[in-house]
Amino acid sequence: MFLLAPFYTFLPLRAHPLLRLMRKPSALKPGAWIEGQECYFYPASDDSSLPENSAFKRWHDLITEASIKANRRLLTAAKIKGWFEDAGFVDVVETVMKLPNGSWPRDPRLKGIGAYHMSTLFDGLDAISFGLFTRMLGWKIEDVNSFLTEVKADLKNKRIHSYYPVLVAPSTAV
Repeated sequence: MFLLAPFYTFLPLRAHPLLRLMRKPSALKPGAWIEGQECYFYPASDDSSLPENSAFKRWHDLITEASIKANRRLLTAAKIKGWFEDAGFVDVVETVMKLPNGSWPRDPRLKGIGAYHMSTLFDGLDAISFGLFTRMLGWKIEDVNSFLTEVKADLKNKRIHSYYPVLVAPSTAV
């Protein structure tokens, strides 16, 4: 998502659409700022509680493979800072925040954020998975359903302390 001050308009990131705005420097007044926020769509864990063979991690490997086959690569977060710099923005500072995948954090605020995020993952898991798994990977619907049951079990498991790194990159227009 991209936040444009002072209008607070949200634009979804799809491959590189921010560059449309950036290619036309007159779209922003000098001194205006723009902030890019993108989730690095691959889970991390600081305490090694996310097993390498977990369904949740396998799901990410498979969804990444399928998105590349579909020419819709999901892992674009690492490119945001470069996009801003290439477009001529200055004072580009990249910060990484942690978005918990579930209600495992002890901190009440992060626990609530994680619980909400888990519910959005549950709501979107089928929609994200079915087309890519069946069309790009050749899976049968029954196999996708069975696998997603395992993925959801991992998300509910409070012993797995996974999160998505979210990259935030505010910058100033020249």
